[in-house]
Amino acid sequence: MVGKGKGRIKALEVTEDAKKKQTSGVVTNLFKGLVGGKTITADDIAPPMEKLKDHLIAKNVAADVAAKICDSVAKKLEGKVLGTFTTVSSTVKNALEESLLTLLQPKKQVDVLRDALEAKRQQRPFVVTFCGVNGVGKSTNLAKVPFKLL
Repeated sequence: MVGKGKGRIKALEVTEDAKKKQTSGVVTNLFKGLVGGKTITADDIAPPMEKLKDHLIAKNVAADVAAKICDSVAKKLEGKVLGTFTTVSSTVKNALEESLLTLLQPKKQVDVLRDALEAKRQQRPFVVTFCGVNGVGKSTNLAKVPFKLL
């Protein structure tokens, strides 16, 4: 029907699988200029690190956190000797994964139940803050936590 917008063009639709394929290679595509058989220098990784930082910021990562991630990845990659492109891809992914784990691991052990019981014993309030972008499950988890604490 003309003007009703009810028609579909299959060739222009993007499926979930296609979306995953588009985003899965974004990070490794930033490093496609790196070739196998050479040692990575700071000059080699500076342009992809800047692109990675911009990509992270575009995905709602705070600028200072994006900078810390990029610095950590750069330190892990600098001086490594690369093999084939597959090795480049896996090396970059491993460095990024290690950097994220280092950044996200708490400095001390987190035990919410222990801390909540201690606050109750001292007759003081115990505060838990939930933050995140829309649609990540804050409200759902917020409803579960008080139930568990009862």
